Amino acid sequence: MITWTDSARTLLDNHNQTVRQQLLASGADPEEVAADLRRHIEEELIAAKIHVATRDDIHRILSRMGVSGMDSEHSLGRPWCKRRMLLIMLAAAAAFMTLVIGLHYRAVQADSYPFVVPYELGDAKFLYGDNIKIVRVLGTSATITVGQTLCVEGAYTLGSRDDAMLAVFSTSRSASNSTTVDPKQRVRVTRGSGEFRLIIRMNDDGYLHISFYPVDSGSAFGGVHFGQGNGVLHYQPALPTGAKQAEAGMVISVGKEGTIAVDGKDVTDEQLESLLVQARNSDANLTVVIKADEATQLKRLSVVMDSCRAAGVSRFTLQSR
Repeated sequence: MITWTDSARTLLDNHNQTVRQQLLASGADPEEVAADLRRHIEEELIAAKIHVATRDDIHRILSRMGVSGMDSEHSLGRPWCKRRMLLIMLAAAAAFMTLVIGLHYRAVQADSYPFVVPYELGDAKFLYGDNIKIVRVLGTSATITVGQTLCVEGAYTLGSRDDAMLAVFSTSRSASNSTTVDPKQRVRVTRGSGEFRLIIRMNDDGYLHISFYPVDSGSAFGGVHFGQGNGVLHYQPALPTGAKQAEAGMVISVGKEGTIAVDGKDVTDEQLESLLVQARNSDANLTVVIKADEATQLKRLSVVMDSCRAAGVSRFTLQSR
């Protein structure tokens, strides 16, 4: 859903009013063209992950289509260029075809996965700033069994690193787990929030989970399990920095000179408390590991621990290095 500011709406209305007479003269329906144009603009905004349409956004899109948004505000009554008219009509046709193709695609997908699959969530564990939310599960059957195909839709938030692979897998209960990975099982995501749609075929009996993985290779660094009944498994992702850190959602290092770093990045005292609050909001059971040298100033350790308490984080431990 796109929210339009008043200035953005006014700019588009002025443009539509400008071309209204030319559309009528050509035999086109101005209201239909205006609706198609708005739909095309919103599709571009959605593709660019823009949720609030501003005047500049509309001007930029109109300009890319060969229509100057600024001209639209000041050119009422100005003869409409045939080239621009053609571009508008082509854009309207393209928007219409996009809509038709989209509806057809959704219809095909609905036929491919006609069942809504009930599921329950298992344990979930994420690094601070990360999250995965399953919105719905569709399938070729309402029961999760070997041979069925599942389509999992949801939303993610990635804040612990710049990019990652988001993937759905089934951890086999036997030694016969298939190593074949369908490209539809995973997608590369970048820092921020977005939606996902992953497809997996149940080749054997296993525990389903959606997890974050390093882009190159490596173990999962967070995820959530789901399934039906005994398909739910407790989840304990392996973090790459050692067993003691594996249970930590945040690692804070305090240097000999009193510098503070969160997961290797230097932060100020004010930034530290803000990051702790964000992490605590994402994970009510957040655990923090505070790493320090023997020569670290005690007052700087106190700053870190006081920040944890101020952010509502009660689970923190001190670790020497």
